[in-house]
Amino acid sequence: MCLQFIMQIVLVWVAGAMGAGIYALYQAWMAIFSRLTGLGSTTHSLRTVSVLADREEGAAIQSYQNQMSKLLILCGGGLALVYIFASSLLAEKFLGAAELSYVVIAAGIGGVFTNILKIGAESLKGMGRINVGLVLEWAVLPSVVIITAGILAATGGLVKMEIVLYVHVVAILLVAIMLRLIVNSSAEALLARTTSQTSFGLKKLSPLWGGELAVVWFMNIPLLLLPQFVSLVELGVFAIALKLILIVQAVLVVLSSVYGPKFAQKFQKRDFKGLSSDIRETQMISMILYAPMFLLFMFAPEFVMGLFGEEFKVGADLLRILALGQLLYAACGLGDFVLNMAHQEKLYLKINLGCTFLMLVLCWFLSGNLGLIGCAIAVAISIACKQGFAYIATLLFLRRESRVV
Repeated sequence: MCLQFIMQIVLVWVAGAMGAGIYALYQAWMAIFSRLTGLGSTTHSLRTVSVLADREEGAAIQSYQNQMSKLLILCGGGLALVYIFASSLLAEKFLGAAELSYVVIAAGIGGVFTNILKIGAESLKGMGRINVGLVLEWAVLPSVVIITAGILAATGGLVKMEIVLYVHVVAILLVAIMLRLIVNSSAEALLARTTSQTSFGLKKLSPLWGGELAVVWFMNIPLLLLPQFVSLVELGVFAIALKLILIVQAVLVVLSSVYGPKFAQKFQKRDFKGLSSDIRETQMISMILYAPMFLLFMFAPEFVMGLFGEEFKVGADLLRILALGQLLYAACGLGDFVLNMAHQEKLYLKINLGCTFLMLVLCWFLSGNLGLIGCAIAVAISIACKQGFAYIATLLFLRRESRVV
C-alpha cells in the first residue's frame, strides 16, 4: 500500500500530471483486458485452491494450475493480437492521440501475463503462503516502476512513459514465472492419498468471469470516459485522487488474502456462524485502518494532494467527495466477497451489473455537465450503492442458509 502511494508520487515528480494520466490509462486498459480474458480465474483460483489445500491435495492443485494457465494463455493471446494490430486506431479513438498506441500495446501484452500472475498469487494465498503472494503481487511491480522512473530521471532527460510501461510488462512476466514455480514447490509438499477432479468449463466460470469483468469496468469507467470531457492533465489530477481513495480497497485485498480461504473452507463445512463472525472482523479492521485516512482526506485534502505538486491541489474537493463514498465501502468490510466464496457468484454478478450501469450513466451525465466534480460525485454514489447492496445480500443469504442447517 505504501509502495503504491510512493509510486504515484514518484511518477508525478518525474513525469508530471500527464505522465500520471498516461499510467492511469495503461492500468485501466490492462485491468479491463485481464478481466476480459481472465474468465473469472482470479476468484475461482482462490476458492478452489483453498479447499484443495485444506484437503492437502497437492497433485490436484498442480493439475488445476496447468489447465487454467493453458486456457488463459489461449484466450489472452488472441485478444492481445487485436490490441497490437489495432493499437493506433484504439489510441486515436479512446485516448485522443494515435501516438499513445504504446499504452494499448503494453496493456494487451501485460494483461496476458497478469492473468497468469493472478492465478499464481491467489493459489499461494489459498495454500496459506499469504506473505509471499502479497509481496510478489503488490510490492515488486510498483518497486520496478519507482526504480525505472528514478533511473530515467537521473539520466537528465525526459522520462519516457513508453519505457516505464514496457519495463513494467517484463516485470509482470518475471513475477508470474516466480509465482508458478513457488506454487508447484508448495503443492509438492501436500501429500493427500486421494486427488479430487479439478476439471472446469466456461459454463461454471462464466458467472465469476462476468462478476470480475463488471467490477473492473465499474472502477475504470471514470478513467475511460473522462478523456471525452477533460484534458490529460485534468485526468492525471482525478487519477491521483481516485488512487488515494482506492487505498482502502488495497486494504481489503490484503484482508481477502487472509479471510478468503477461511470463507471458502467454512462454507464448505457449513459453518455460517463462523462466516458471520469473520465478516464482522473484516468490518472492524477495515474501519480502523480507514478512519485516519478518512479524517485526513476530509479535513486536509489540500495537503494530501499537494504532496504530488502544487497543480494537484485543485483536486482537494474531488478527494473529499470520493472519501465520503468510500466510507461505506470500508464499513461493509468483506461482506460482498463472501458471495463468491460461497458459490453465490450469480447473485454477485447481478449486483455488479446493476451498479456498473449506474456508474456508467452517472459518470456520463455528471461528467458532461459538471466535469471532474460531477465524475467524483458519480463515483462516490456508485461505490456506496454497490458495496451496500452486496453487503445486505450477503447477510440475507447467510440468514437463510443458517435456517436450513
